[in-house]
Amino acid sequence: MTPQTTWRKIDDYPLFVMDMYEDYHFDGYLKTGILPLPPGFSLPSGGCSCFSAFNLPNQAIFGRNYDWTKNIPILLLFTHPANGYASASMVDISPGFGTKEPVWDDTRDRLLLSLAPYIPFDGMNERGLTVALMKVPEAQAPVDPNKVNIIFLAAIRLMLDKAQSVDEAISLLEAYNIIYLQQHLLIADALGNSAVVEFVDGEIKVIRSKKPWQVSTNFILSGNLESLRSLCPRYDSLNRTLEYVHGRISTEKAMTLLKDVSQHDTGKTIYSMVYNLVSGEIDIAVDRNFDHLYHYDLKMKK
Repeated sequence: MTPQTTWRKIDDYPLFVMDMYEDYHFDGYLKTGILPLPPGFSLPSGGCSCFSAFNLPNQAIFGRNYDWTKNIPILLLFTHPANGYASASMVDISPGFGTKEPVWDDTRDRLLLSLAPYIPFDGMNERGLTVALMKVPEAQAPVDPNKVNIIFLAAIRLMLDKAQSVDEAISLLEAYNIIYLQQHLLIADALGNSAVVEFVDGEIKVIRSKKPWQVSTNFILSGNLESLRSLCPRYDSLNRTLEYVHGRISTEKAMTLLKDVSQHDTGKTIYSMVYNLVSGEIDIAVDRNFDHLYHYDLKMKK
């Protein structure tokens, strides 16, 4: 018997957790690119800080802050597709809900929550493939009339469901037209590979790290990286710290690093995530409450 989807509130921010077992029909979407969005539904966006670090034995760490300008309800979503990899992902569920809390017993709210797999902001799958988005001033993906159009957030679902390495994830991105785009991506895997993927002037640009760490925030990296560091204090701080420790960073230190670059004035850090791509451990701090972490484990497949 297929387990039933469960839904629970775990933090008054609010933060919810959902284990989804039913079919969310993603393979059908990949064939047509048609996603029936309800009236008033708009795709979310946000500024962020992300990094990967690989230089501790048997460790692969991925840290991310999701920053925005106002409180929004958020969801930690566990999916278990029959034709794909299980994963954990974070979802901004304010589209359709605003700042109100979804009511699980309400038919309309349950319908809106069924769209959650299509709009993840970051996540990790059971093979250790991890990805997160960051907003940039502009982005332009290539367009091929022979390819299916998919929304940018669904491209994250595509990678989580179907890829187990950075190279596989990039190949999947190249197979579709990515639309509603104003972001770039940091992608990492359990073998210590990472890449920033950007969409510039109708081309996909891939920036691979030659070091056992990589950092990305909210500006385009394609070009002269050294001259850009000082433009973003968050990028500079993360990169200097990871360079100093040469990518040797524990889960606990990773969360401290996210705390150091968290936002609380012009914007605010909604949540902070640390993914361990080898063990499947996940730590979450909500609304800069770094003294109270939520811990989850995603069962990994080797």
